[in-house]
Amino acid sequence: MSEKQISVEELKVGMYLTGMDKPWWETPFLMHKFLLKTDVEIQKIVDCDVREVTIDVSKGADVVKASVRVESQVAVLDDPDEDEAFRIDDVIPDIEPEPEPDPEPEIEFSYEDIVVLITDDDPNGRQILTKRLKKVFGCVVLEAEHGGKAIPLLHEQSPDILVLDLMMPVKDGRSVFTYIQTNDELIGIPVVIHSAQNTADAILPVLHKKPIGYLVKPVELEELKEKLQPAFDAAVARRRGTPLFKPYRIKCEGMAAIIKLYDFDVRSSNQLIVQLDPIVKGGVTQLIFDLSCFETNETTGGQQGIRSLFRDLRERSLTIGVCGMSETHSFAKIVRIFGGQILDVTLADLLAR
Repeated sequence: MSEKQISVEELKVGMYLTGMDKPWWETPFLMHKFLLKTDVEIQKIVDCDVREVTIDVSKGADVVKASVRVESQVAVLDDPDEDEAFRIDDVIPDIEPEPEPDPEPEIEFSYEDIVVLITDDDPNGRQILTKRLKKVFGCVVLEAEHGGKAIPLLHEQSPDILVLDLMMPVKDGRSVFTYIQTNDELIGIPVVIHSAQNTADAILPVLHKKPIGYLVKPVELEELKEKLQPAFDAAVARRRGTPLFKPYRIKCEGMAAIIKLYDFDVRSSNQLIVQLDPIVKGGVTQLIFDLSCFETNETTGGQQGIRSLFRDLRERSLTIGVCGMSETHSFAKIVRIFGGQILDVTLADLLAR
């Protein structure tokens, strides 16, 4: 790679960018290695007060064109009676593009394909629950006697559902739940709490972590089926790659659209942009994002989703406000970079004005 530092004024469409004098989170770009395709991209770099950039002079549109260009080579026909010259380009046949492969058939999943990991230090309890799960749902069941053994199984076996006791030796259920919610690989696994703790002081802090269900031991067969059904539906939807629950809700109030976010990633961002298009064309000029119920998910996926959303919205000349988020939240900086305003009021107060 042959790199060269130049001033931002020297940037041209077709150059291959490899770095800037600002970190990526202070610019509209998720990465600083890409081919400059339009003047708009250059203007975005200028708008971020970037002074110097690094380019790879061995890449770029001009280099690519030069590598494939056929120079004005001339060949003479062997026939002496024919005095016509022709370009090599003229005799190179057009290459037909290869046909696109047929799309893979969609795979159907059922409860029998779902793998459940039971984590409980009571061997008898695990045995009873395993038999009942197999009887009701016909699923595959794995077992772990405490959180210390559950975490390696979560990574190695990729179970679809975790049934989790709270009070266990080595590593308790709360620690395992916290670990899942902060791990990019595991976040999103439906978690069902299965515990003998039945007081409000014990249950409420766990419910704030948003498990998909809470079962108090002992559990009858009908209750088990009723409470675990949503977890199995969520697991099947997750296998198919389609979210069971919408990660956002949209409500229009006059010239404003209120978007309540619950959970977010890049896919959710793309879906939301598609839904906002007709709303914006219909005359909405203000977007208010309510993050008061937003999942505390500061993982890479969550950050990329928020960045993707606000990057797209910045091009639409909309007034964007965000409430329900503190100034110290890691997403707050991303919101400000892309022209959003963090509102120091609740959504209810805002609507009451």
